[in-house]
Amino acid sequence: MKNVLKHPWNLKEVEAVCKRHNMTFSHEDCHGAFIIENYSEENMKWLASAMDGRGKGTKDIKF
Repeated sequence: MKNVLKHPWNLKEVEAVCKRHNMTFSHEDCHGAFIIENYSEENMKWLASAMDGRGKGTKDIKF
């Protein structure tokens, strides 16, 4: 997986932790909490598509 990161918060570090622990964040459940699943590139892409609450998108992150 190739990462091109140009964002103030570093998803490379998040990705490394996720790989090390074989886990990724997935969509939220019915109560607004995230679901933890086994590591998945698809889930990492989903995370990269998140909107930063500080008004910055993650559109320039590619996995």
